[in-house]
Amino acid sequence: MKNYNSLIPLAQTALKPIFELTSKDGIIGDHHRYIKECSASYDELVNKIISKV
Repeated sequence: MKNYNSLIPLAQTALKPIFELTSKDGIIGDHHRYIKECSASYDELVNKIISKV
């Protein structure tokens, strides 16, 4: 998994997962791209786990 340290404090403050953060939560600039990458990474991980169950 990639390191999303810049997004973790924002997610904790907003009390929501990284991939649900929006501009209202303080997301600016390249953070939008990081959120999309994070969501894709988590989706891939979950699908791998499900396929092995």
